[in-house]
Amino acid sequence: LQKLTQDQISVELVSEELDQMLLAIHRPDHWQKLSFPTARTRKPFRNSLDPLVKWLDRVKQQPQEVGNATPSRCMPPAEATAGQTVQSSTKQSPANPYVMRMIVDYMSTQTLSRNGAPTPTAATAIDEKIERTCVVVYRTGRYRLEKSKQEFGGKMRGEVFRDSLSEAQLQDLQRILDAPELKGLHHPTAQAGVTVREGETTDLFIPRGEETQRLMFATYFGARTQGLGMRDQTRINVDEEVQLLRPLRKWLKQNVEEKKVPPAKDVPPTNCTVATQPE
Repeated sequence: LQKLTQDQISVELVSEELDQMLLAIHRPDHWQKLSFPTARTRKPFRNSLDPLVKWLDRVKQQPQEVGNATPSRCMPPAEATAGQTVQSSTKQSPANPYVMRMIVDYMSTQTLSRNGAPTPTAATAIDEKIERTCVVVYRTGRYRLEKSKQEFGGKMRGEVFRDSLSEAQLQDLQRILDAPELKGLHHPTAQAGVTVREGETTDLFIPRGEETQRLMFATYFGARTQGLGMRDQTRINVDEEVQLLRPLRKWLKQNVEEKKVPPAKDVPPTNCTVATQPE
């Protein structure tokens, strides 16, 4: 468990179950953070995780309620982590520093009737599909591009592309990332707990000295406002500040996405988790 890293854990975009496990373990010089999106992703590590899960079950059976306490989602007190180095998927590695990491998810849902035809009423199921494109660019010029998709009840299919950028391309990218309107932006939009007919979310990480700037954007159409089987009220949310990403999206399309690079063989997607060593 001590040697386990996030890139060793398989990726799933859509799951039939809500059984996520998040671990944050304080090691002598860092926080080891691991995310297991489903029970299936935990199976290869059962020998290490099962004792921990059983211990947690025993703890839950012995609740000791604290009166007038505010729920903290079990986050450690701020003073306990002040000044400590935190390791995460966006932490800079001295051996392999990165310039940016971005994850874009396009999602769509459709209610299905018994005969499989779309219907807004008398629905018996929701068919969900997610398409993910992510990229991480390193200071060396190396980059990793992933394109993945998964439908509800199906397996995730993904391709990984790896190549290098020129020094001129890196400088152009850095100029876009250092634009004042992007560098000074604080935008923690996170769309959670809402079923939508169609939507796109963007998660952008940019190292800024000792800190990492994180920007999240969400645009969606047709948010579910009624219970399953009832007619939805069409609701649209367009994230106005997402337009600030247009120069970056254009650069990525021209310099990375449209580049004719064959997919890497036998390389599984990792959500473009930042590698500690050059790829």
